[in-house]
Amino acid sequence: MDLQSTLQHWVCQLKNRLHTVESVLRVSQQMMATLYDACCPDAEAHRPGPVSRCPDSDILTLAWVAELAGVDSEKAWYHRIKAEYGHLFPHLPSRMRFNRRRRQLCAASEACREKLVTLLGRSHIESDPSQSAESRSVPH
Repeated sequence: MDLQSTLQHWVCQLKNRLHTVESVLRVSQQMMATLYDACCPDAEAHRPGPVSRCPDSDILTLAWVAELAGVDSEKAWYHRIKAEYGHLFPHLPSRMRFNRRRRQLCAASEACREKLVTLLGRSHIESDPSQSAESRSVPH
């Protein structure tokens, strides 16, 4: 499967159905890993310092899902992920390190967003204006 078909498959899994937080995290994690590898190949290998056990794509996944869900408290979100979904993100760094990396990945996040919109087109992502990313609800 090419990148566009793969992303279309995952977007279709998320569209127009109710999901648990875990299912949204799982699909988003796969989608982000694919997007990040396409947008920022070898970025982790070229970063100075020790290699993190938690991939950048996991940091971006959690940031995107938090944004989609309208999370107000980064601290509460981080603790919820550690407590309830730690099995999906077993190498999540400390909260301070997580937030620092999330901020450092802003450019990569934007590159992934642009790639997603370019490949799928805004009409595919938001085929129903009432179901834009800002108006969708993710279960709490």
